[in-house]
Order: sequence, then structure tokens, then C-alpha cells
Amino acid sequence: MKQVLSDFFVQISSVAFVALFVALIVKYLTVAVTKFKPPYSMAYKATFFGAIFSGFWSYKSFLYLGVIVPIITNWSQTGFSERSTIMMILGGFVVQSLAYGFFIKNQNNEAIGFINGAQISGYQLLIGAAILSIG
Repeated sequence: MKQVLSDFFVQISSVAFVALFVALIVKYLTVAVTKFKPPYSMAYKATFFGAIFSGFWSYKSFLYLGVIVPIITNWSQTGFSERSTIMMILGGFVVQSLAYGFFIKNQNNEAIGFINGAQISGYQLLIGAAILSIG
């Protein structure tokens, strides 16, 4: 049990640390998409919770695709990694878009909504893909 708590703490700490940098990107993407500059704390909160919820989605979709579906349907493991990766990316995109749309609020204290959140998340996904393709 102690190891589980330790691993959980490390994962949350890692997400919190990475969110410090990603929140800067989200803040400026929000300006580009909505013409509104949110405070850094708002961008950080949206980024942090979006990453936590996305991680939960990835875990659940991996569990579903990796354990439950093969048992029920006798689905072979061929192509499993491609399907699960696409499912986790698309699901994470939707979850992250919902988090941005809900947690980022404009000057009138209204949420920016799913569509704007999806645009921010899409640009973020493109930036991440560009960074990964360089390395």
C-alpha cells in the first residue's frame, strides 16, 4: 500500500510540474483562439485538471481495450497497440477540451466552451507532435 501511495504521489507531482510549463502555452493559445488573456492560475488549473482527467481516461480506456474487450469478444491482440493509442489520444483530446472549456472563463466569468477548448487542445496537440517529431 505504501508503494501505491508513493507512486500516486510521484505521478501527481509530475503532472503538477509539467503543467507549470504547459499552462504558459495554454494561456497564449487561449489568447489566439478567444482574444482573451486568462490569468496564469486559471490556465494552470485547466491544464492540471485536464491532464489528471485525461490520464484517468487513458487508464480506463487501456483497461477496457486491453482486458475486457479481448475477454468478451475473443479479440486478438494484433493491432491492439495502434487501436489503444488512437483511442487514448482521441479520448484524451475530448477530455482535455472539456477541461479547457469548463475551467477557462472569459472577462464575464463565462466558460469559453467546448469548441474553443477543442481548438486550444488541437493546437496544443499539434505543438506536442511537432516537438516529438524533432526529437
